[in-house]
Amino acid sequence: MFDQLRFYRADLARVEREASGEPPQSVAQLRGFVEDLESFLEPWDEEHLSQHNPSAGDRGGDPVEMPMRVATAAMRAESIGKVLEWTGHPSSGVDRGRLNAVHDDIRETFLHIAAITENRDLMSVLLQCGLSVNSVNITGYTAFLQKLSGFPVGPSGLESAMMTFRLMLEWGLDYDAGSEDREFVAWGAMEKGLTQLANMIRSDFSGRRCELVNMKTEGMNGRVVLVEKYIASKKRYKIVFEGSGDKALVGSDNLKRRDRTPLDCGYYVEVRRGRVSRRTFETKEECQAYVSSIADRAGTTEATARSMSNLGLSDAPQRKGGGKKKGKKKTRK
Repeated sequence: MFDQLRFYRADLARVEREASGEPPQSVAQLRGFVEDLESFLEPWDEEHLSQHNPSAGDRGGDPVEMPMRVATAAMRAESIGKVLEWTGHPSSGVDRGRLNAVHDDIRETFLHIAAITENRDLMSVLLQCGLSVNSVNITGYTAFLQKLSGFPVGPSGLESAMMTFRLMLEWGLDYDAGSEDREFVAWGAMEKGLTQLANMIRSDFSGRRCELVNMKTEGMNGRVVLVEKYIASKKRYKIVFEGSGDKALVGSDNLKRRDRTPLDCGYYVEVRRGRVSRRTFETKEECQAYVSSIADRAGTTEATARSMSNLGLSDAPQRKGGGKKKGKKKTRK
């Protein structure tokens, strides 16, 4: 947030220099925003806040800078493998600093870049690895808000964009995580003519991943669902059961948020030799067992690399050698 303050201070100084005569209303608004931000940050120190900024990485301090070639790869669905070559592949160990890397002066994370181009497979892979869906750039915008503010509709159109918004909601997006509050985000959607998205934002569960509670039908409690929308005339939410695709209507008292997490993601997107596949799970325990097996393989790979280093051997042959590739081939569908 201190980066955000510095950004707006510099922007205000530039606008004031360029303004001639009576400053326009926009200058006064910008000055008021800077003063409000200064007042908000006054009780805090920069070191404390940097430790609580999701985009600052796991180790605190300045985040890793993302190379242009990697940022460009993040924009393209066919280049996911190139991103993982830089961050580290889940099966061989992910570098946490690089996972939380930022790009350009605006300090965009991988999620910001991938969301703009609707590269949802890469978004899923990195969220599975622990990238925060609520990471903010220097302007305080989450990937959700940045996507909304620019809202470039790609070749797939509005439906694809809504899928991208829903993906972030399923992973626990907090509307208030960035520099704007929930109502502002909803207003922004209305300004873009996105009434469906605005209604989703204003409801408690629309677009979310939830589990059923307080159900009278035996065996229904605990079932995982995706919430499609709120039907105001019926005061019910339209839900889709995860896995089966069956649909139903339930009340708000029958829903409890169950955001996707790395250990309860419901599905697992894998990238092997440039090919993307999706594995689904019936239960949370099944998901945890599979993710744990990947973590175990990554730990074994890292231990082997350390042993080679201790023996004075280069790790380059290991990357090229048959051992690692044969392992991938065995698990490939």
